Formats: sequence, C-alpha cells, structure tokens
Amino acid sequence: MKKPNVSADAIGSSALEQPGPSGPVGPDPMTRDPVLDQKMGAVGRCLGYGDEKKANIAGLAVAVFTIVLIAVVCVYLLSESDENRSLLGSLITPVFGVITGSIGYITGRKD
Repeated sequence: MKKPNVSADAIGSSALEQPGPSGPVGPDPMTRDPVLDQKMGAVGRCLGYGDEKKANIAGLAVAVFTIVLIAVVCVYLLSESDENRSLLGSLITPVFGVITGSIGYITGRKD
C-alpha cells in the first residue's frame, strides 16, 4: 500500500485533527449547586432526590414499620385482655405486608 504524501502542516489544520478541550466541559461536578436546597425543600433534604429517593422512602418505611411491629408485639404480649389481643393480632398482618413490600421494592429488579 502506498503512503499518501501529506505535509506536517496539513495534519494540524484539519478539522478532524483539532485538539479537544484540555479539561472537563460544563459545571464542576464537585461544586455544590447554590439553589439545591431550594429545589429539594425540607422533605428532599431528609429523603434525598433523584433516583435514590424512592429507595430512601422505602427504607424509611421499613424502619418505621419495624418499630411499629416491635411495639405491637410487645403490647400484644403484655396485654391480658382477649379483645386487645385480637385487635393487636389483626394489626400484625398489614404491618408485615408493608415491610415485605418495601423490602421487595428495594431489592427487586427495576427493568
């Protein structure tokens, strides 16, 4: 194969050979957005924002309902009235449903 005769000056002046920027383009990702707190609000500061927000809410639900489940079981065991025990026993199933549903959301596939 024959090499084309190209001068050294032609290589630097070609549109395809122009050098790119020497550093990253756009805003610095390590710089905090000055209006981020305004965008998120009070709930956003607690739960996060973006893609992780849904998992944070589900994790919070697991934590809260686990505490509720422990409280219901403790009151159930300390209760001596059959009426109170039946009421507390009927609360255990929905609490387990929320916990397992939240754990399934966190660990499940998101296709």
